[in-house]
Amino acid sequence: MSISWHGTQGAHAAARAGTGRCARVLTTAILVALVAVALAGVWAADAAGAAQDEQVMGESSPDAGGQRVDLADSSSVALPDRSADEEPIVIEADVTEYRYGSHGTIVEARGSVRATHREISVSADYLSVDVDAGELLARGNVLVRRGSSTTSCSEFAYDVASATGRVIEPRVSVPGAFVRGREMDLAPGEFALAGAHATGCDLEEPCYRVTSRRLVIYPDRRIVADWPVLWLERVPVLVVPRLSIPLRGERVGWVEGEGYPVPRLSYDPQSGFVAGMSYLDRSREGLTIRWDGAYASRARGIQLEARAQAGPAPGVSAEVTGGLRSWEGPYGSAMCRIDPFSQMSFAADARYRSGTAHDAGLQGGAQLTGKLGPLVLKAAARKDLPSTGPVYSFPAVDASLGPVTIPGSGARLTLSAGVGRFEEPARGARSSRTYAALSVTSRPLSLTFAKNADATLTLTGSARRAWYETGDSAGSLMAAVNLEGRFGSLEAFGIDVPRVVAGLEYTRRVVSGASPFTFDAVGALNQVTVELAVRLAPSWTVELGSSYDVDAGVLDDLDLSVTNHHHCYDIAATWREKRREFGLEVRFTR
Repeated sequence: MSISWHGTQGAHAAARAGTGRCARVLTTAILVALVAVALAGVWAADAAGAAQDEQVMGESSPDAGGQRVDLADSSSVALPDRSADEEPIVIEADVTEYRYGSHGTIVEARGSVRATHREISVSADYLSVDVDAGELLARGNVLVRRGSSTTSCSEFAYDVASATGRVIEPRVSVPGAFVRGREMDLAPGEFALAGAHATGCDLEEPCYRVTSRRLVIYPDRRIVADWPVLWLERVPVLVVPRLSIPLRGERVGWVEGEGYPVPRLSYDPQSGFVAGMSYLDRSREGLTIRWDGAYASRARGIQLEARAQAGPAPGVSAEVTGGLRSWEGPYGSAMCRIDPFSQMSFAADARYRSGTAHDAGLQGGAQLTGKLGPLVLKAAARKDLPSTGPVYSFPAVDASLGPVTIPGSGARLTLSAGVGRFEEPARGARSSRTYAALSVTSRPLSLTFAKNADATLTLTGSARRAWYETGDSAGSLMAAVNLEGRFGSLEAFGIDVPRVVAGLEYTRRVVSGASPFTFDAVGALNQVTVELAVRLAPSWTVELGSSYDVDAGVLDDLDLSVTNHHHCYDIAATWREKRREFGLEVRFTR
Protein backbone atom coordinates (compact mmCIF):
# COMPACT_ATOMS: atom_id res chain seq x y z
CA MET A 1 0.00 0.00 0.00
CA SER A 2 1.38 3.47 -0.81
CA ILE A 3 0.07 6.84 0.33
CA SER A 4 1.07 10.13 -1.18
CA TRP A 5 0.83 13.15 1.16
CA HIS A 6 1.29 16.84 0.19
CA GLY A 7 1.89 19.88 2.90
CA THR A 8 1.05 23.69 2.50
CA GLN A 9 3.64 26.42 1.54
CA GLY A 10 4.76 29.07 4.35
CA ALA A 11 6.56 32.56 4.11
CA HIS A 12 9.64 31.94 6.33
CA ALA A 13 12.51 29.68 5.25
CA ALA A 14 13.64 28.81 8.79
CA ALA A 15 10.18 27.90 9.81
CA ARG A 16 9.91 25.92 6.61
CA ALA A 17 13.12 23.99 7.39
CA GLY A 18 12.15 23.19 11.00
CA THR A 19 8.71 22.24 10.01
CA GLY A 20 10.15 19.99 7.22
CA ARG A 21 12.28 18.03 9.70
CA CYS A 22 9.28 17.47 12.00
CA ALA A 23 7.11 16.47 9.05
CA ARG A 24 9.60 13.88 7.87
CA VAL A 25 9.81 12.31 11.33
CA LEU A 26 6.04 12.29 11.67
CA THR A 27 5.53 10.88 8.18
CA THR A 28 8.01 8.06 8.81
CA ALA A 29 6.25 7.12 12.03
CA ILE A 30 2.85 7.06 10.33
CA LEU A 31 4.15 4.86 7.49
CA VAL A 32 5.65 2.40 9.96
CA ALA A 33 2.38 2.24 11.88
CA LEU A 34 0.32 1.70 8.74
CA VAL A 35 2.61 -1.13 7.54
CA ALA A 36 2.31 -2.81 10.92
CA VAL A 37 -1.48 -2.53 10.86
CA ALA A 38 -1.63 -3.97 7.32
CA LEU A 39 0.52 -6.98 8.23
CA ALA A 40 -1.59 -7.65 11.29
CA GLY A 41 -4.77 -7.52 9.17
CA VAL A 42 -3.44 -10.05 6.66
CA TRP A 43 -2.42 -12.44 9.46
CA ALA A 44 -5.83 -12.08 11.12
CA ALA A 45 -7.67 -12.78 7.84
CA ASP A 46 -5.65 -15.98 7.22
CA ALA A 47 -6.33 -17.23 10.71
CA ALA A 48 -10.07 -16.50 10.41
CA GLY A 49 -10.28 -18.34 7.06
CA ALA A 50 -8.56 -21.42 8.46
CA ALA A 51 -10.85 -21.45 11.45
CA GLN A 52 -13.95 -21.14 9.21
CA ASP A 53 -12.81 -24.02 6.96
CA GLU A 54 -12.27 -26.23 10.00
CA GLN A 55 -15.71 -25.35 11.34
CA VAL A 56 -17.52 -26.11 8.02
CA MET A 57 -15.69 -29.41 7.46
CA GLY A 58 -16.46 -30.42 11.02
CA GLU A 59 -19.77 -29.68 12.76
CA SER A 60 -20.84 -26.26 11.48
CA SER A 61 -23.44 -24.27 13.35
CA PRO A 62 -26.82 -23.66 11.70
CA ASP A 63 -26.14 -20.00 11.18
CA ALA A 64 -22.63 -20.44 9.83
CA GLY A 65 -21.96 -19.02 6.35
CA GLY A 66 -21.10 -20.96 3.14
CA GLN A 67 -17.94 -20.99 1.06
CA ARG A 68 -17.28 -21.78 -2.61
CA VAL A 69 -14.03 -23.11 -4.00
CA ASP A 70 -13.53 -23.22 -7.78
CA LEU A 71 -11.25 -25.81 -9.37
CA ALA A 72 -10.62 -24.95 -12.99
CA ASP A 73 -9.57 -27.62 -15.53
CA SER A 74 -9.90 -30.39 -12.96
CA SER A 75 -9.04 -33.83 -14.37
CA SER A 76 -10.45 -36.06 -11.64
CA VAL A 77 -12.22 -35.48 -8.34
CA ALA A 78 -13.08 -38.42 -6.06
CA LEU A 79 -16.00 -38.01 -3.65
CA PRO A 80 -16.27 -40.48 -0.76
CA ASP A 81 -19.63 -42.15 -0.17
CA ARG A 82 -21.29 -42.31 3.19
CA SER A 83 -19.99 -45.84 3.77
CA ALA A 84 -16.26 -46.43 3.80
CA ASP A 85 -16.80 -49.77 2.05
CA GLU A 86 -18.54 -48.20 -0.97
CA GLU A 87 -16.76 -47.07 -4.09
CA PRO A 88 -16.42 -43.30 -4.61
CA ILE A 89 -17.98 -41.22 -7.35
CA VAL A 90 -15.29 -40.00 -9.72
CA ILE A 91 -15.92 -36.76 -11.60
CA GLU A 92 -13.99 -35.38 -14.54
CA ALA A 93 -14.88 -31.93 -15.92
CA ASP A 94 -13.47 -28.67 -17.28
CA VAL A 95 -14.65 -26.74 -14.18
CA THR A 96 -15.58 -28.25 -10.81
CA GLU A 97 -16.95 -26.24 -7.88
CA TYR A 98 -17.21 -27.34 -4.23
CA ARG A 99 -19.85 -25.67 -2.07
CA TYR A 100 -19.44 -26.17 1.66
CA GLY A 101 -22.29 -25.12 3.92
CA SER A 102 -24.64 -26.02 6.72
CA HIS A 103 -26.62 -28.33 4.46
CA GLY A 104 -23.65 -30.44 3.41
CA THR A 105 -21.25 -30.54 0.50
CA ILE A 106 -22.49 -29.89 -3.04
CA VAL A 107 -20.27 -30.47 -6.06
CA GLU A 108 -21.12 -28.79 -9.38
CA ALA A 109 -19.30 -29.58 -12.62
CA ARG A 110 -19.57 -27.94 -16.04
CA GLY A 111 -18.11 -28.53 -19.48
CA SER A 112 -17.31 -32.04 -20.77
CA VAL A 113 -18.56 -33.61 -17.54
CA ARG A 114 -18.16 -37.33 -16.90
CA ALA A 115 -19.06 -39.11 -13.66
CA THR A 116 -18.62 -42.82 -12.90
CA HIS A 117 -19.79 -44.99 -10.04
CA ARG A 118 -19.52 -48.77 -10.22
CA GLU A 119 -21.19 -49.94 -13.46
CA ILE A 120 -22.89 -46.62 -14.26
CA SER A 121 -21.30 -43.79 -16.24
CA VAL A 122 -22.86 -40.36 -16.89
CA SER A 123 -21.71 -37.64 -19.28
CA ALA A 124 -23.47 -34.26 -19.55
CA ASP A 125 -23.04 -30.47 -19.88
CA TYR A 126 -23.88 -29.92 -16.19
CA LEU A 127 -23.67 -32.19 -13.16
CA SER A 128 -24.57 -31.65 -9.50
CA VAL A 129 -23.81 -34.13 -6.70
CA ASP A 130 -25.11 -33.90 -3.13
CA VAL A 131 -22.38 -35.85 -1.37
CA ASP A 132 -24.14 -36.39 1.96
CA ALA A 133 -27.50 -37.38 0.38
CA GLY A 134 -25.85 -39.43 -2.37
CA GLU A 135 -27.96 -37.79 -5.08
CA LEU A 136 -26.79 -36.98 -8.61
CA LEU A 137 -28.47 -34.66 -11.12
CA ALA A 138 -27.32 -34.24 -14.75
CA ARG A 139 -28.66 -31.85 -17.42
CA GLY A 140 -27.91 -31.07 -21.04
CA ASN A 141 -26.89 -33.70 -23.62
CA VAL A 142 -27.01 -36.43 -20.98
CA LEU A 143 -25.68 -39.88 -21.91
CA VAL A 144 -26.01 -42.69 -19.35
CA ARG A 145 -24.23 -46.02 -19.80
CA ARG A 146 -25.19 -48.92 -17.55
CA GLY A 147 -24.04 -52.40 -18.43
CA SER A 148 -24.96 -53.13 -22.05
CA SER A 149 -27.53 -50.30 -22.23
CA THR A 150 -27.11 -46.69 -23.33
CA THR A 151 -29.62 -43.92 -22.52
CA SER A 152 -29.68 -40.39 -23.90
CA CYS A 153 -31.96 -37.77 -22.32
CA SER A 154 -32.28 -34.11 -21.29
CA GLU A 155 -32.31 -34.67 -17.51
CA PHE A 156 -31.19 -37.53 -15.28
CA ALA A 157 -31.66 -37.90 -11.49
CA TYR A 158 -29.95 -40.79 -9.70
CA ASP A 159 -29.76 -42.07 -6.12
CA VAL A 160 -26.35 -43.64 -5.57
CA ALA A 161 -27.24 -45.69 -2.48
CA SER A 162 -30.35 -47.42 -3.92
CA ALA A 163 -29.09 -47.48 -7.55
CA THR A 164 -32.43 -46.01 -8.67
CA GLY A 165 -33.11 -43.03 -10.85
CA ARG A 166 -35.53 -41.07 -13.01
CA VAL A 167 -35.01 -40.08 -16.66
CA ILE A 168 -37.02 -37.51 -18.60
CA GLU A 169 -37.71 -38.25 -22.30
CA PRO A 170 -35.26 -41.17 -22.56
CA ARG A 171 -33.94 -42.81 -25.72
CA VAL A 172 -32.67 -46.23 -24.67
CA SER A 173 -30.51 -48.60 -26.69
CA VAL A 174 -30.07 -52.20 -25.51
CA PRO A 175 -28.60 -55.01 -27.63
CA GLY A 176 -31.37 -55.86 -30.06
CA ALA A 177 -33.79 -52.98 -29.44
CA PHE A 178 -34.26 -49.21 -29.44
CA VAL A 179 -36.77 -47.77 -26.98
CA ARG A 180 -38.17 -44.26 -26.43
CA GLY A 181 -40.55 -43.00 -23.77
CA ARG A 182 -42.01 -40.06 -21.88
CA GLU A 183 -40.11 -40.91 -18.70
CA MET A 184 -38.20 -43.85 -17.25
CA ASP A 185 -37.53 -45.22 -13.78
CA LEU A 186 -34.27 -47.08 -13.20
CA ALA A 187 -33.92 -49.93 -10.72
CA PRO A 188 -31.31 -52.68 -10.35
CA GLY A 189 -31.72 -55.02 -13.32
CA GLU A 190 -34.63 -53.23 -15.03
CA PHE A 191 -35.82 -50.02 -16.72
CA ALA A 192 -39.53 -49.12 -16.59
CA LEU A 193 -40.80 -46.64 -19.20
CA ALA A 194 -44.12 -44.85 -19.46
CA GLY A 195 -45.57 -43.86 -22.84
CA ALA A 196 -42.99 -45.96 -24.69
CA HIS A 197 -42.39 -47.50 -28.05
CA ALA A 198 -39.81 -50.14 -28.93
CA THR A 199 -38.37 -51.43 -32.18
CA GLY A 200 -35.51 -53.51 -33.49
CA CYS A 201 -35.28 -51.35 -36.63
CA ASP A 202 -32.34 -48.95 -36.74
CA LEU A 203 -33.92 -46.47 -39.16
CA GLU A 204 -34.75 -42.94 -38.01
CA GLU A 205 -38.36 -43.69 -38.96
CA PRO A 206 -38.61 -47.40 -38.01
CA CYS A 207 -40.59 -49.63 -40.34
CA TYR A 208 -42.18 -51.41 -37.37
CA ARG A 209 -42.59 -50.65 -33.70
CA VAL A 210 -44.51 -51.60 -30.58
CA THR A 211 -46.20 -48.83 -28.58
CA SER A 212 -47.18 -49.39 -24.96
CA ARG A 213 -48.46 -47.39 -22.01
CA ARG A 214 -45.92 -49.17 -19.79
CA LEU A 215 -42.86 -51.10 -20.89
CA VAL A 216 -40.16 -52.78 -18.77
CA ILE A 217 -36.69 -53.62 -20.11
CA TYR A 218 -34.70 -56.45 -18.54
CA PRO A 219 -31.31 -55.94 -20.26
CA ASP A 220 -29.94 -58.95 -22.16
CA ARG A 221 -33.13 -60.89 -21.35
CA ARG A 222 -36.46 -59.49 -22.56
CA ILE A 223 -38.83 -56.53 -22.95
CA VAL A 224 -42.30 -56.80 -21.39
CA ALA A 225 -45.07 -54.46 -22.60
CA ASP A 226 -48.59 -53.92 -21.23
CA TRP A 227 -51.37 -53.52 -23.83
CA PRO A 228 -48.94 -53.11 -26.71
CA VAL A 229 -49.93 -52.17 -30.25
CA LEU A 230 -47.86 -53.57 -33.13
CA TRP A 231 -47.41 -51.10 -36.00
CA LEU A 232 -46.16 -51.92 -39.50
CA GLU A 233 -45.08 -48.58 -40.94
CA ARG A 234 -47.96 -46.29 -39.87
CA VAL A 235 -50.65 -49.00 -39.77
CA PRO A 236 -51.69 -50.63 -36.45
CA VAL A 237 -52.10 -54.35 -37.07
CA LEU A 238 -52.35 -55.96 -33.65
CA VAL A 239 -53.15 -55.23 -29.99
CA VAL A 240 -52.82 -57.74 -27.14
CA PRO A 241 -53.03 -57.49 -23.33
CA ARG A 242 -49.35 -58.33 -22.74
CA LEU A 243 -46.28 -58.95 -24.85
CA SER A 244 -42.89 -60.42 -23.94
CA ILE A 245 -40.17 -59.72 -26.50
CA PRO A 246 -36.96 -61.76 -26.03
CA LEU A 247 -33.57 -60.13 -26.58
CA ARG A 248 -31.12 -62.42 -28.35
CA GLY A 249 -27.66 -60.83 -28.38
CA GLU A 250 -27.70 -58.20 -31.12
CA ARG A 251 -31.19 -59.16 -32.32
CA VAL A 252 -34.76 -58.99 -31.12
CA GLY A 253 -36.18 -62.48 -30.57
CA TRP A 254 -39.15 -61.94 -32.87
CA VAL A 255 -36.82 -62.21 -35.86
CA GLU A 256 -36.80 -65.94 -35.09
CA GLY A 257 -40.59 -65.91 -34.84
CA GLU A 258 -40.95 -65.49 -31.11
CA GLY A 259 -42.09 -62.83 -28.71
CA TYR A 260 -44.99 -61.43 -30.75
CA PRO A 261 -48.35 -62.80 -31.98
CA VAL A 262 -48.25 -63.75 -35.66
CA PRO A 263 -51.48 -63.33 -37.67
CA ARG A 264 -52.33 -66.32 -39.86
CA LEU A 265 -54.55 -66.41 -42.92
CA SER A 266 -54.71 -69.50 -45.13
CA TYR A 267 -56.94 -71.75 -47.19
CA ASP A 268 -56.97 -75.49 -47.82
CA PRO A 269 -59.68 -77.85 -49.07
CA GLN A 270 -60.08 -79.67 -45.74
CA SER A 271 -60.45 -76.64 -43.44
CA GLY A 272 -61.49 -73.89 -45.86
CA PHE A 273 -60.37 -70.40 -44.91
CA VAL A 274 -58.40 -70.37 -41.66
CA ALA A 275 -57.85 -67.10 -39.77
CA GLY A 276 -55.95 -67.12 -36.52
CA MET A 277 -52.94 -66.18 -34.53
CA SER A 278 -49.78 -67.86 -33.15
CA TYR A 279 -47.68 -66.69 -30.24
CA LEU A 280 -44.30 -68.08 -29.15
CA ASP A 281 -43.47 -67.21 -25.54
CA ARG A 282 -39.92 -67.69 -24.21
CA SER A 283 -40.17 -65.30 -21.29
CA ARG A 284 -39.52 -68.09 -18.76
CA GLU A 285 -36.09 -69.64 -18.39
CA GLY A 286 -35.92 -73.12 -19.88
CA LEU A 287 -39.55 -73.10 -21.02
CA THR A 288 -41.05 -72.35 -24.44
CA ILE A 289 -44.81 -72.18 -24.99
CA ARG A 290 -46.53 -71.75 -28.33
CA TRP A 291 -50.17 -70.68 -28.31
CA ASP A 292 -52.35 -71.11 -31.41
CA GLY A 293 -55.92 -70.12 -32.07
CA ALA A 294 -57.80 -70.14 -35.37
CA TYR A 295 -61.23 -70.22 -36.96
CA ALA A 296 -61.85 -72.70 -39.80
CA SER A 297 -64.63 -71.69 -42.18
CA ARG A 298 -65.41 -75.12 -43.63
CA ALA A 299 -65.70 -76.81 -40.23
CA ARG A 300 -67.31 -73.65 -38.81
CA GLY A 301 -65.35 -74.17 -35.66
CA ILE A 302 -62.46 -72.99 -33.54
CA GLN A 303 -59.19 -74.75 -32.88
CA LEU A 304 -57.13 -73.91 -29.78
CA GLU A 305 -53.73 -75.38 -29.03
CA ALA A 306 -50.89 -74.97 -26.53
CA ARG A 307 -47.48 -76.60 -26.94
CA ALA A 308 -44.84 -76.47 -24.19
CA GLN A 309 -41.18 -77.45 -24.45
CA ALA A 310 -39.01 -77.63 -21.36
CA GLY A 311 -35.71 -78.89 -20.02
CA PRO A 312 -36.57 -79.75 -16.40
CA ALA A 313 -33.13 -81.23 -15.68
CA PRO A 314 -29.74 -81.58 -17.39
CA GLY A 315 -29.99 -84.21 -20.13
CA VAL A 316 -33.80 -84.26 -19.98
CA SER A 317 -36.19 -82.60 -22.43
CA ALA A 318 -39.96 -82.83 -22.67
CA GLU A 319 -42.75 -81.58 -24.90
CA VAL A 320 -46.47 -81.56 -24.11
CA THR A 321 -49.26 -80.51 -26.48
CA GLY A 322 -52.92 -80.05 -25.70
CA GLY A 323 -55.65 -78.84 -28.01
CA LEU A 324 -59.31 -78.74 -28.86
CA ARG A 325 -61.13 -78.77 -32.20
CA SER A 326 -64.74 -77.74 -31.67
CA TRP A 327 -65.93 -80.03 -34.49
CA GLU A 328 -63.95 -83.11 -33.32
CA GLY A 329 -62.98 -82.89 -29.70
CA PRO A 330 -59.75 -82.87 -27.70
CA TYR A 331 -56.32 -84.09 -28.73
CA GLY A 332 -52.92 -84.17 -27.08
CA SER A 333 -49.43 -85.58 -27.11
CA ALA A 334 -46.44 -85.98 -24.83
CA MET A 335 -42.77 -86.70 -25.50
CA CYS A 336 -39.81 -87.17 -23.19
CA ARG A 337 -36.15 -87.59 -24.09
CA ILE A 338 -33.44 -88.64 -21.63
CA ASP A 339 -29.72 -88.52 -22.37
CA PRO A 340 -28.07 -90.30 -19.42
CA PHE A 341 -24.77 -90.43 -21.27
CA SER A 342 -23.36 -88.37 -24.12
CA GLN A 343 -23.47 -91.41 -26.44
CA MET A 344 -26.87 -92.78 -25.44
CA SER A 345 -30.42 -91.47 -25.34
CA PHE A 346 -33.92 -92.78 -24.66
CA ALA A 347 -37.11 -91.25 -26.04
CA ALA A 348 -40.78 -92.09 -25.55
CA ASP A 349 -43.86 -90.46 -27.01
CA ALA A 350 -47.62 -90.87 -27.05
CA ARG A 351 -50.41 -88.99 -28.81
CA TYR A 352 -54.18 -89.18 -28.99
CA ARG A 353 -56.77 -87.63 -31.30
CA SER A 354 -60.51 -87.99 -31.06
CA GLY A 355 -62.92 -87.94 -33.99
CA THR A 356 -62.96 -89.85 -37.25
CA ALA A 357 -59.86 -88.49 -38.99
CA HIS A 358 -57.33 -90.88 -40.52
CA ASP A 359 -54.94 -90.42 -37.58
CA ALA A 360 -57.59 -90.60 -34.83
CA GLY A 361 -56.83 -92.91 -31.94
CA LEU A 362 -53.90 -93.64 -29.66
CA GLN A 363 -50.38 -94.08 -30.96
CA GLY A 364 -46.82 -93.82 -29.68
CA GLY A 365 -43.69 -95.72 -28.96
CA ALA A 366 -40.19 -95.78 -27.47
CA GLN A 367 -36.73 -95.57 -29.01
CA LEU A 368 -33.25 -96.24 -27.66
CA THR A 369 -30.31 -94.68 -29.50
CA GLY A 370 -26.60 -95.31 -29.04
CA LYS A 371 -23.67 -93.63 -30.78
CA LEU A 372 -20.12 -94.82 -31.28
CA GLY A 373 -18.33 -92.26 -33.41
CA PRO A 374 -20.03 -92.16 -36.83
CA LEU A 375 -21.98 -95.38 -36.01
CA VAL A 376 -25.55 -94.90 -34.76
CA LEU A 377 -27.74 -97.76 -33.45
CA LYS A 378 -31.47 -97.39 -32.92
CA ALA A 379 -34.00 -99.80 -31.40
CA ALA A 380 -37.68 -98.85 -31.56
CA ALA A 381 -41.07 -100.31 -30.66
CA ARG A 382 -44.08 -98.25 -31.64
CA LYS A 383 -47.58 -97.99 -33.09
CA ASP A 384 -48.27 -95.41 -35.81
CA LEU A 385 -51.45 -94.38 -37.59
CA PRO A 386 -50.91 -93.57 -41.27
CA SER A 387 -53.84 -93.05 -43.61
CA THR A 388 -54.02 -96.77 -44.37
CA GLY A 389 -54.43 -97.80 -40.75
CA PRO A 390 -52.16 -98.53 -37.80
CA VAL A 391 -48.64 -99.84 -38.21
CA TYR A 392 -46.95 -101.75 -35.41
CA SER A 393 -43.26 -102.46 -35.01
CA PHE A 394 -42.05 -105.01 -32.38
CA PRO A 395 -39.32 -103.81 -32.35
CA ALA A 396 -37.23 -102.46 -35.23
CA VAL A 397 -33.45 -102.15 -34.98
CA ASP A 398 -31.53 -99.85 -37.34
CA ALA A 399 -27.85 -99.06 -37.72
CA SER A 400 -26.31 -96.25 -39.76
CA LEU A 401 -22.73 -95.27 -40.50
CA GLY A 402 -21.87 -91.81 -41.67
CA PRO A 403 -21.88 -89.59 -43.41
CA VAL A 404 -18.15 -90.15 -43.81
CA THR A 405 -15.88 -88.47 -46.35
CA ILE A 406 -14.36 -90.63 -49.06
CA PRO A 407 -10.60 -89.83 -49.21
CA GLY A 408 -9.44 -88.08 -52.37
CA SER A 409 -12.89 -87.25 -53.71
CA GLY A 410 -14.59 -85.16 -51.07
CA ALA A 411 -17.80 -87.19 -51.54
CA ARG A 412 -19.80 -88.21 -48.48
CA LEU A 413 -21.00 -91.79 -47.95
CA THR A 414 -23.77 -93.12 -45.69
CA LEU A 415 -24.50 -96.80 -45.01
CA SER A 416 -27.57 -98.06 -43.16
CA ALA A 417 -29.27 -101.38 -42.41
CA GLY A 418 -32.04 -102.65 -40.20
CA VAL A 419 -34.27 -105.51 -39.16
CA GLY A 420 -37.72 -105.48 -37.57
CA ARG A 421 -41.18 -106.95 -37.46
CA PHE A 422 -44.17 -104.92 -38.63
CA GLU A 423 -47.94 -105.25 -38.90
CA GLU A 424 -50.62 -103.35 -40.85
CA PRO A 425 -53.98 -104.67 -39.58
CA ALA A 426 -55.93 -102.63 -42.16
CA ARG A 427 -54.31 -104.67 -44.96
CA GLY A 428 -53.88 -107.91 -43.00
CA ALA A 429 -50.10 -107.67 -43.55
CA ARG A 430 -47.66 -109.03 -40.98
CA SER A 431 -44.02 -109.80 -41.67
CA SER A 432 -40.45 -109.24 -40.64
CA ARG A 433 -38.31 -106.92 -42.77
CA THR A 434 -34.57 -106.68 -43.34
CA TYR A 435 -33.07 -103.90 -45.43
CA ALA A 436 -29.75 -102.36 -46.44
CA ALA A 437 -29.18 -98.94 -48.04
CA LEU A 438 -26.32 -96.83 -49.37
CA SER A 439 -26.19 -93.17 -50.43
CA VAL A 440 -23.40 -91.00 -51.86
CA THR A 441 -23.33 -87.23 -52.26
CA SER A 442 -20.58 -85.56 -54.25
CA ARG A 443 -18.61 -82.55 -53.16
CA PRO A 444 -20.35 -79.38 -54.47
CA LEU A 445 -18.69 -78.16 -57.67
CA SER A 446 -18.58 -74.39 -58.11
CA LEU A 447 -18.95 -72.95 -61.62
CA THR A 448 -18.32 -69.29 -62.50
CA PHE A 449 -19.60 -67.96 -65.84
CA ALA A 450 -19.07 -64.21 -65.45
CA LYS A 451 -19.20 -61.48 -62.86
CA ASN A 452 -22.29 -61.97 -60.68
CA ALA A 453 -23.05 -65.25 -62.41
CA ASP A 454 -22.14 -68.55 -60.74
CA ALA A 455 -23.62 -71.96 -60.09
CA THR A 456 -23.17 -75.00 -57.85
CA LEU A 457 -23.46 -78.56 -59.15
CA THR A 458 -24.18 -81.54 -56.83
CA LEU A 459 -24.63 -85.23 -57.70
CA THR A 460 -26.47 -87.72 -55.47
CA GLY A 461 -26.96 -91.46 -55.76
CA SER A 462 -28.56 -94.10 -53.56
CA ALA A 463 -29.51 -97.78 -53.54
CA ARG A 464 -31.85 -99.68 -51.21
CA ARG A 465 -33.01 -103.28 -50.93
CA ALA A 466 -35.53 -104.83 -48.51
CA TRP A 467 -36.39 -108.51 -47.88
CA TYR A 468 -39.59 -109.75 -46.20
CA GLU A 469 -40.66 -112.90 -44.39
CA THR A 470 -43.44 -113.32 -46.95
CA GLY A 471 -40.83 -113.97 -49.66
CA ASP A 472 -41.27 -110.52 -51.23
CA SER A 473 -38.37 -108.19 -51.85
CA ALA A 474 -38.22 -104.60 -53.05
CA GLY A 475 -35.32 -102.59 -54.37
CA SER A 476 -34.69 -99.10 -55.72
CA LEU A 477 -31.92 -97.18 -57.43
CA MET A 478 -31.93 -93.38 -57.46
CA ALA A 479 -29.72 -90.75 -59.11
CA ALA A 480 -30.16 -86.96 -58.94
CA VAL A 481 -28.40 -83.97 -60.47
CA ASN A 482 -28.89 -80.60 -58.79
CA LEU A 483 -27.80 -77.29 -60.30
CA GLU A 484 -28.32 -74.01 -58.46
CA GLY A 485 -27.30 -70.69 -59.97
CA ARG A 486 -27.22 -67.02 -58.98
CA PHE A 487 -27.28 -64.34 -61.67
CA GLY A 488 -26.96 -60.57 -61.37
CA SER A 489 -27.36 -58.47 -58.24
CA LEU A 490 -29.06 -55.39 -56.92
CA GLU A 491 -28.95 -53.40 -53.70
CA ALA A 492 -31.88 -53.87 -51.36
CA PHE A 493 -32.00 -52.18 -47.97
CA GLY A 494 -28.25 -51.69 -47.75
CA ILE A 495 -27.12 -55.15 -48.88
CA ASP A 496 -26.46 -56.80 -52.25
CA VAL A 497 -28.85 -59.63 -53.12
CA PRO A 498 -28.97 -61.89 -56.22
CA ARG A 499 -31.36 -60.67 -58.86
CA VAL A 500 -32.17 -64.21 -60.03
CA VAL A 501 -31.79 -67.50 -58.14
CA ALA A 502 -32.59 -70.56 -60.21
CA GLY A 503 -32.57 -74.24 -59.27
CA LEU A 504 -32.85 -77.21 -61.59
CA GLU A 505 -32.96 -80.83 -60.41
CA TYR A 506 -33.45 -84.04 -62.34
CA THR A 507 -34.31 -87.19 -60.36
CA ARG A 508 -34.53 -90.69 -61.75
CA ARG A 509 -35.59 -93.64 -59.57
CA VAL A 510 -36.23 -97.18 -60.74
CA VAL A 511 -37.78 -99.87 -58.57
CA SER A 512 -38.01 -103.63 -58.66
CA GLY A 513 -40.14 -106.06 -56.67
CA ALA A 514 -42.85 -105.00 -54.22
CA SER A 515 -43.41 -104.52 -50.50
CA PRO A 516 -46.34 -106.05 -48.58
CA PHE A 517 -46.58 -102.81 -46.56
CA THR A 518 -47.95 -99.50 -47.80
CA PHE A 519 -45.76 -97.42 -45.50
CA ASP A 520 -42.63 -99.10 -46.91
CA ALA A 521 -43.54 -98.90 -50.63
CA VAL A 522 -41.35 -96.84 -53.01
CA GLY A 523 -42.57 -95.68 -56.41
CA ALA A 524 -40.71 -95.08 -59.66
CA LEU A 525 -39.81 -91.48 -60.44
CA ASN A 526 -38.70 -89.62 -63.55
CA GLN A 527 -39.04 -85.98 -62.63
CA VAL A 528 -37.64 -82.53 -63.34
CA THR A 529 -38.04 -79.88 -60.65
CA VAL A 530 -37.57 -76.18 -61.35
CA GLU A 531 -37.38 -73.39 -58.79
CA LEU A 532 -37.01 -69.76 -59.83
CA ALA A 533 -36.85 -66.63 -57.66
CA VAL A 534 -36.67 -63.23 -59.38
CA ARG A 535 -36.05 -60.02 -57.45
CA LEU A 536 -38.05 -57.65 -59.63
CA ALA A 537 -37.19 -54.64 -57.44
CA PRO A 538 -35.71 -54.07 -53.99
CA SER A 539 -39.22 -54.42 -52.54
CA TRP A 540 -40.66 -57.29 -54.62
CA THR A 541 -39.74 -60.93 -55.30
CA VAL A 542 -41.67 -63.51 -57.32
CA GLU A 543 -40.95 -67.22 -56.78
CA LEU A 544 -42.09 -70.10 -58.94
CA GLY A 545 -41.71 -73.81 -58.31
CA SER A 546 -42.88 -76.67 -60.49
CA SER A 547 -42.38 -80.41 -60.96
CA TYR A 548 -42.70 -82.06 -64.35
CA ASP A 549 -43.39 -85.78 -64.69
CA VAL A 550 -41.36 -86.88 -67.69
CA ASP A 551 -43.11 -90.25 -68.13
CA ALA A 552 -46.64 -88.82 -67.93
CA GLY A 553 -45.72 -85.58 -69.71
CA VAL A 554 -47.63 -83.37 -67.26
CA LEU A 555 -46.86 -80.78 -64.63
CA ASP A 556 -47.08 -82.54 -61.30
CA ASP A 557 -47.26 -79.43 -59.11
CA LEU A 558 -47.05 -75.64 -59.24
CA ASP A 559 -46.17 -73.30 -56.37
CA LEU A 560 -46.34 -69.51 -56.69
CA SER A 561 -45.18 -66.97 -54.13
CA VAL A 562 -45.14 -63.16 -54.16
CA THR A 563 -43.18 -61.37 -51.43
CA ASN A 564 -43.25 -57.68 -50.53
CA HIS A 565 -39.95 -56.82 -48.79
CA HIS A 566 -39.51 -54.12 -46.19
CA HIS A 567 -36.44 -53.08 -44.25
CA CYS A 568 -37.18 -55.42 -41.34
CA TYR A 569 -40.07 -57.66 -42.40
CA ASP A 570 -41.60 -59.45 -45.38
CA ILE A 571 -45.22 -60.05 -46.36
CA ALA A 572 -45.52 -63.24 -48.42
CA ALA A 573 -48.54 -64.69 -50.25
CA THR A 574 -48.23 -68.34 -51.37
CA TRP A 575 -50.38 -70.57 -53.59
CA ARG A 576 -49.84 -74.36 -53.90
CA GLU A 577 -51.77 -75.65 -56.90
CA LYS A 578 -51.68 -79.40 -56.20
CA ARG A 579 -52.86 -79.09 -52.61
CA ARG A 580 -55.12 -76.13 -53.37
CA GLU A 581 -53.62 -74.21 -50.47
CA PHE A 582 -53.25 -70.47 -50.00
CA GLY A 583 -51.29 -68.73 -47.25
CA LEU A 584 -50.53 -65.16 -46.18
CA GLU A 585 -47.62 -64.67 -43.81
CA VAL A 586 -45.73 -61.83 -42.12
CA ARG A 587 -42.17 -62.65 -41.05
CA PHE A 588 -39.48 -60.43 -39.57
CA THR A 589 -36.06 -60.55 -41.19
CA ARG A 590 -33.85 -58.38 -38.92
